[in-house]
Amino acid sequence: MPYTTLVSGTTVLSSWANANVRDQVVTPFASAAARDSAITAPVEGMLCYTSDTDVFWWYNGSKWMRKAKRLYVGSLQTYTTTTMADVPNLTFTGDAGGVYAFTGFFHTVAPTANDLSVQWTIPAGASIEWGMLGPASTDAGTEPTTVYMGAITTSGPLTVGGMASNGVVTQPIGTITIGGTSGTCKIQAAQGSAGGSSFIRAPSWLEVEQIG
Repeated sequence: MPYTTLVSGTTVLSSWANANVRDQVVTPFASAAARDSAITAPVEGMLCYTSDTDVFWWYNGSKWMRKAKRLYVGSLQTYTTTTMADVPNLTFTGDAGGVYAFTGFFHTVAPTANDLSVQWTIPAGASIEWGMLGPASTDAGTEPTTVYMGAITTSGPLTVGGMASNGVVTQPIGTITIGGTSGTCKIQAAQGSAGGSSFIRAPSWLEVEQIG
């Protein structure tokens, strides 16, 4: 693919514009469907952006791949029951057949007797392998003596220990493999056992990137 420096008097042909402009810029589209309608023969290395999901994409020669996106919890989230509730903004759409890696930073605070439970909801036919790095629920109000890595192959829940008023850093990490049906993947949270209030503080975040 040529790279040309324009000089005075250069004649710009459609073939040159296609190779040097269309195929070498990040093109915005309203959605993935609009992109696929407009680009029927994508070229390996193409980049684009979809405004409905605020995601950058690159074409690997066989399919469009989602670039890493950081999802941000911008305000204090409070949990006072054991009923799971969505964590705002920690959601993304997984495409059929896609494999997604995720990691994050959660600032969690919980009463030592109640802890905080976290789980994923994923589309039917999807699978997950993940864990949470942080204090075990048996660490009651002291600096953790163990690091909990609840590696599992179901969506959860996993419970991290309460560390009184200061809270602790916990890190979700893992992969989600979408089956034949695309759908929403999202994180939910609740108290491990009811009593008082448990929190996910801002700033907390989750980063997701398509790897397959």
